[in-house]
Amino acid sequence: LCGISTDITERKRAEAHQAEQHLLLQTVLTHVDAHIYMKDDQRRFRYVNAKTAARLERTAADIIGRRDIEVFPPDVADALWAMDRQVFDSGQPQSGEETVVNDQGQAHHYWTVKVPLKTEAGQQALIGFSSDITELVRLREQLRQQSVTDSLTGLANRRHFVSTAETELSRSQRHQRQISLV
Repeated sequence: LCGISTDITERKRAEAHQAEQHLLLQTVLTHVDAHIYMKDDQRRFRYVNAKTAARLERTAADIIGRRDIEVFPPDVADALWAMDRQVFDSGQPQSGEETVVNDQGQAHHYWTVKVPLKTEAGQQALIGFSSDITELVRLREQLRQQSVTDSLTGLANRRHFVSTAETELSRSQRHQRQISLV
């Protein structure tokens, strides 16, 4: 009789640690208040979190493996691809505001950060983090409107008048045209 024993305690500990880390990551990705996704350089989704799937009114399984032009209307997909292309071309993270207009004509605004990633297979990909800032954009526009409008009459205020007058005066000087003020 002959036997060989191998101590697998360390391997079991590493597997348990990996499973715990996976659970932690899934919990964070499921509950973070951001749309998180991974796309490759062929415009295919490799991952979407639950918030992204819910926003697109599809299951994650229905999105993963599809190209962005299969998930979004072509004009929206191409607009979003503009920043993706910058990430792939530069190899650097990119961030900025992106706007998506839904089928009902409502604009949704997102602050997006996209980070390049090389997969284990050497393929280029990116991870995107998009936070809905639609309410902030609405408030920003409301504040801008209040800054140039008299709240009592709804007419343009003095600040708006001075700004417009300066713009028009500059234009008349640049084009060497006369200007009148009534």
